[in-house]
Amino acid sequence: MNIKFVVLTDKNYHDYKDLLYKFELTLYDHQKALYKGYFPEFQFNTIKDKHANIVIFQDKDKPFGYIIYKIFNKLWVTELYFNEDYRGKGLLKQVVKYLVNICTKKKIPTIALGALNTNKSAIISYTACGFVITSVNVDSCVLELPIEFYNRRKQ
Repeated sequence: MNIKFVVLTDKNYHDYKDLLYKFELTLYDHQKALYKGYFPEFQFNTIKDKHANIVIFQDKDKPFGYIIYKIFNKLWVTELYFNEDYRGKGLLKQVVKYLVNICTKKKIPTIALGALNTNKSAIISYTACGFVITSVNVDSCVLELPIEFYNRRKQ
């Protein structure tokens, strides 16, 4: 399956607002506490952030996940979500390739993200895509993917 990537903007946001409410229902408990029922409003404010981007993943016209990332000296993935039915199907590789293309065009050297130490399946998936754990603390770790390393692996 090829993912269709839909970048949310202030122009098309309202087309996806109901979808964002559905995604809110699937968030982990700690995320629900953080957003306190304001997930779509939070996402809309994220769209207004000049450093932030929200991209919806679609299978044909059926949305099944999203990513939020910010661009500074690295491309930082702040949230990544797939509906359960789409997990374990190798789709992360397409998302990583999408992000690598953005980094290449904007001359950003690294993609970075965080993962809970207890989320072993996510950490395994990220490392299978080339991410390396660069720091660990009590409950989470940071993983990074240097774009140059990714491109050399793909040759």
